Amino acid sequence: MSNRFAMVVILAEDERSANFLRRYVMRALHIGNRRIRQEISPSGRGDAKQWILGRYAIEVNALRSKHPKTGLVVHLDADTETVAKRVTQLAGMLKNAGQDAREPDERISHAIPRRQIETWLCILTGVVVDEEEDCKGKHRLPDFDAIVPQAALALYDLTRANAPPPALPSLAAAIPELQRLET
Repeated sequence: MSNRFAMVVILAEDERSANFLRRYVMRALHIGNRRIRQEISPSGRGDAKQWILGRYAIEVNALRSKHPKTGLVVHLDADTETVAKRVTQLAGMLKNAGQDAREPDERISHAIPRRQIETWLCILTGVVVDEEEDCKGKHRLPDFDAIVPQAALALYDLTRANAPPPALPSLAAAIPELQRLET
């Protein structure tokens, strides 16, 4: 199974999100750290969302022009917007760059939590939250980074056949997105 991928690129707003998705990718695709490249928005240099939107077309173009066994996982928080709006923004970035729209068989996955990644970390580790509240303010877990491994394993379990659907709509939308990597 490990020969299916030469490289997986994770494009993420922050280090916590990148580490969460890296752990998921390692488990789901049975690949090691050396075949994962994390591109993380530079802290203190403006809006991470805008950085991701700006890098998206560049990374998609690189994926399409290089090795056919390359995958791309894009993390972009929806914040108070909808997941659909973020997907539309990503599609618009490809169009603006003169590129074709993302095809269903391309190994390009969108992981777009409503609010922020901590919402998913909470629900995946048993803390009941919804997508309307800022869970970072209400649910002060001891250390969000410490629960990343457990949350990544729970995410992996949700992408397996016959797994129950997750409670959060944005997480439910991410499951088929992440499964695109496995085709």
